[in-house]
Amino acid sequence: MIEREKGTMMNRLTLFIPKDTDWMRSTFIAVGLASLLYELLPVGSGMEVRIRDLGSAYQVTSGMELEAYRTRVQERGYLPPLLPALVKKYTPAEQRAIDQSDDPEAERQRIRQQYVPQGFLGTIVDYVAEKSKPSRHILSKKDEVQEGAPSVRPPDYPLWEHVLSNFGSGKGIDGYRKVLRLWHIHQGENALKLFDLIIDFYGGQLEEPEEALKIWKKYVRPQREEANGNVTALSIIAPTASKGVFSPSAASYQGGKQLKTFWLESYLNWAGYMEVGMPFRSGSDALMYYPLPQDITFSNLRHLINEYRASPLTAALYHYAFSYPRAKLDILSQNVFYQSMVEHLLSNPPESRHINLISGLVGYYYKNLTSHTPFDEVTFRLPPWLPDDADDEVLEHAQTLLKEHHNIISALRGEFAEDLSILAAYRRFITHGEPEAWIDFCIQYNQYRFSKLLEQSWLPLLSLELLEETLMNQEIRDYRPILQNPGFRNIAKAIRSCTVDLRYWKDVKNQNTQFKVRHGLGADLLRVAHDAERFVETLSDFVHDYTRESANVQAQFGETRPFITVDDLEDVIGLVSEYGSRVVASLLVAAGYASDYQRKEQSA
Repeated sequence: MIEREKGTMMNRLTLFIPKDTDWMRSTFIAVGLASLLYELLPVGSGMEVRIRDLGSAYQVTSGMELEAYRTRVQERGYLPPLLPALVKKYTPAEQRAIDQSDDPEAERQRIRQQYVPQGFLGTIVDYVAEKSKPSRHILSKKDEVQEGAPSVRPPDYPLWEHVLSNFGSGKGIDGYRKVLRLWHIHQGENALKLFDLIIDFYGGQLEEPEEALKIWKKYVRPQREEANGNVTALSIIAPTASKGVFSPSAASYQGGKQLKTFWLESYLNWAGYMEVGMPFRSGSDALMYYPLPQDITFSNLRHLINEYRASPLTAALYHYAFSYPRAKLDILSQNVFYQSMVEHLLSNPPESRHINLISGLVGYYYKNLTSHTPFDEVTFRLPPWLPDDADDEVLEHAQTLLKEHHNIISALRGEFAEDLSILAAYRRFITHGEPEAWIDFCIQYNQYRFSKLLEQSWLPLLSLELLEETLMNQEIRDYRPILQNPGFRNIAKAIRSCTVDLRYWKDVKNQNTQFKVRHGLGADLLRVAHDAERFVETLSDFVHDYTRESANVQAQFGETRPFITVDDLEDVIGLVSEYGSRVVASLLVAAGYASDYQRKEQSA
């Protein structure tokens, strides 16, 4: 082991986890390492463990000195168990071994110790029992409060299910139970040696996992454990380290051969998975979501994730996710996570609120081929309407926006090409951060709702208010001069009056009117949006027809609707010359097909 000089240690214990191309693996190890340091802190000490993103590496710091940690480990005689022991039903091979044994009970105990080491001090999860419990979201409030109400699945159930069931048909449990057993057998002096190895490895004293593995084999490994300290690299916690993805050249490519990893890294990786992972199913495919820590204490991170997992929205999403297309699941997972984050911030006093707790939410997609194969990874950015100094009013307003977004996306079934195109536009908005993607989403959604007004009357309104508030909070471009222009607003109002509003009163409310619904208006304007001259010509034709029809109907039948003036048209033409026809046309259609409904608390 590495020699330690007394009196040379810094007051704050600082460790580093380099980032490699496997973002999930690096993040999970950083969180797992923070979990270890946090669990070793004395209860009520007031000290914290913090995770910071330094760009090329994660930094994990603790307020307790290294020697105090070593004393804690020495006094305890073991390292805190960071993983639960997962007990599942017997495999066919295990059942045969029990049936053929002269002492079935002894065989059962032997098999159980493969999953729950003797003397294990951590949580033991009976997966079969947990699986039989209902999800909380399907219980009514009456069920929950009445005496003798049924037990429900805990929020961590999805993690256990994906280890034992969904990922690779439960193959992950073999590597899981091995690292669980290896961690547990380090007792007494071996526990302190293992802790020292962790500090040396992530403190920069050792450069490569192979070097740490050699030290473990020579100085740390308990004698009753086999010499090989490697375990299979599973895609559930290390996507790019499985199936030979890492290969410096074609000559070294290992095809479908699974790579091996140092068991200690794998254990911390699993610990990070249990702390911040959130897996879902989408059909036969799977997705894993996890946050990217930016500058956050471990207790704050744990609290945030626990609130997210315990949210009724998360429980319902997990239950129905299998029927959702990937884009819808991505969007709703992102939305629900940030709703939980806003609620978490609101629960903290103003002086301790920091929006830069995390830098984003990541979704890793696993395609079900012969097994769940790592496919791609996407980062969903923070909503731009969350400033770092957000007060209660700002946070509550952000919460309102997120809920309105959630309601709209939830209503889209994703069964047809039109739905998928709308969802794809919104997904571009939350990944690339393009305001144009939000405008495109608003156009597609409102035109879709306009065309399906009778068949899909449940589709929520996308209001002009929501369009503007979401768009005006973008940092890339300021659209206020366009959206707040009087002429622009008047023409958008006229478009609304002869499309969405008119069809609602005429076809849904069955009210008689002499005005005609303009079904293809939005498409006509968008078709020429790239050409300023043709757009102005098409818009002028619309204004002419609209004004002529308004005057005729008013003269003959006394019906009125919003008027368009010459000044309005000149205002829009001026905007075209300043911002371009494509932007103005897109915004005009987006605003024109949006509802002018206002939230009740603001319309009073």
